[in-house]
Amino acid sequence: MVPVRFSALRVAERAKSYGARTVLGNHFGNWLWADILRRYPFVDAVAFGEGEETIVELCETDDWSTVSGLATQTDGIPTRNMGRPCCDMAS
Repeated sequence: MVPVRFSALRVAERAKSYGARTVLGNHFGNWLWADILRRYPFVDAVAFGEGEETIVELCETDDWSTVSGLATQTDGIPTRNMGRPCCDMAS
């Protein structure tokens, strides 16, 4: 979310106003996922770890609880599921 985090947040807020589900990511999502979810109510989820696979799964399902590498809120409490193993950079 740096250095364009404020632009990303504006886009997410605008998208949410149209009814979209919103996900943010970046390396800061690994450390600040709970703070992001608490501070910005228009953010539905924060992707952490290997986001390339996470985004594909998000597009394939409506049940985000089954998607690895995702932090969401459950009853207003930020929760994080299991991350993904690191991708194989050699292939």
